[in-house]
Amino acid sequence: MRLDSADRRSGDTDPRGDSALRAGDSAAFPVASTPRSRPNRCAPKGENLQSNPTVIIRAAAIADAPALVALIHEFAAFDARLDRCTVDIDKVKQLLVQTSPPVQFVLAETGGNPAGFASYYFTWSTATARAGLWLEDLYVCECWRRAGIGASLVRHVARLAAQTGCTKMEWTVGSDNQPAIDFYRSLGAVVRSSSRICRLPIATRSAPADEK
Repeated sequence: MRLDSADRRSGDTDPRGDSALRAGDSAAFPVASTPRSRPNRCAPKGENLQSNPTVIIRAAAIADAPALVALIHEFAAFDARLDRCTVDIDKVKQLLVQTSPPVQFVLAETGGNPAGFASYYFTWSTATARAGLWLEDLYVCECWRRAGIGASLVRHVARLAAQTGCTKMEWTVGSDNQPAIDFYRSLGAVVRSSSRICRLPIATRSAPADEK
């Protein structure tokens, strides 16, 4: 799951709701040292963030598991992969109760209702012996897109990266998604076209290749 497209006027991304960091080019964000339920979460028709400016971005808590699952399923449906989405409330709760979970979530709220989320985890560079942060998912509800929430989520996660000693923040973006690429560059990200993502499914095999 990931992030795309941009609205220059609002500083926000994608028709995907600041979602979709699809496989393709990679983006790196150098980190500076400075720093519910699903129903009724959208604004009434005709309203937007300008008429209801309160946006809170915070770490997800156990009580947010149902809202997170609803957002994840909504994202999967938008991305045409709902049939592969197996996350449920119990799985998310198990992550949220862990002291050092493999992935962490932040939630964006408007008027006390969930408007989007980001998920991330930490990486490690053996060359520099320094930590990094990988932005796995970024999604904003359709009714709250182009209101700056996606950019706010990215900046919030970047601050978390800085606070935890990371030297970079990375994610992927579709190589044909120029609006998203432009948006990320406007945030200071460097988009690299010299690398590709390799994926090896580990469902039925224990090694990359059978040994002779």
